[in-house]
Amino acid sequence: MKKICLIFTLLTLISCKKENTLQDTVTESHHSKFKSHTTTRVSIDTAFFSYDSKRRQNDYVLVYVLQKQYDKDSICKATFRLDFVQNQKRMYSRNVVVNGFYLGAAWYANYELDSVASPLKSVNVGVEACGYTQTHFLFYIDGKKSDLVHQWESMSDSGWGSWSEIISGTPNDFYFRTEAFLPADETPDENEEWGINTFSDSTHFQLKNGKWIKTQLTEKGKTYRSKKLTFNEYNKIDE
Repeated sequence: MKKICLIFTLLTLISCKKENTLQDTVTESHHSKFKSHTTTRVSIDTAFFSYDSKRRQNDYVLVYVLQKQYDKDSICKATFRLDFVQNQKRMYSRNVVVNGFYLGAAWYANYELDSVASPLKSVNVGVEACGYTQTHFLFYIDGKKSDLVHQWESMSDSGWGSWSEIISGTPNDFYFRTEAFLPADETPDENEEWGINTFSDSTHFQLKNGKWIKTQLTEKGKTYRSKKLTFNEYNKIDE
């Protein structure tokens, strides 16, 4: 009977500990525009790179919240720690910052260059709904050469939006650019929705002598190619 009571007590303590993993300690200063929340280092989410039941348990990212800060407009700036785990072994850890973090945002992960063998992996976070900004982190995970390569944001809303992606190359040498499709100010036909498809920020990334070299190929923030077309044409919708 004592053994049963002891086991029940331990299970209760473990259960309570899991329920309270996200308890915040709030500190506020009149000399700062931020209200800071700090939490204990307990995983709040897990991002898997694969849907395959066997592979997903051998390659994933544990997400820990380290700090949340709110400005006068209640916009949250959050700091997280990402632990990359392969075959039950932590391969790499990195702190990242998300500006404009929303309650309910989810973490998700992808293999880049369409290969499970590629060391290029993206870890992403955002509310899973149209119109919310998504924050993306591109990592290179390969032993001591592991590093955060690039960070960017995207947004999509019912066929419109802006995003960035790798367009060609290898894990050690690739090209990256930003594309957008946004409503046009002037339309040739008022009976149809028209948009402008733009390309900008063409960038070359290369791993050389253990360091990443980033070369901006086009002027930062400036469109280098654009085309006006209908909403249906861009989204390949049959009329």
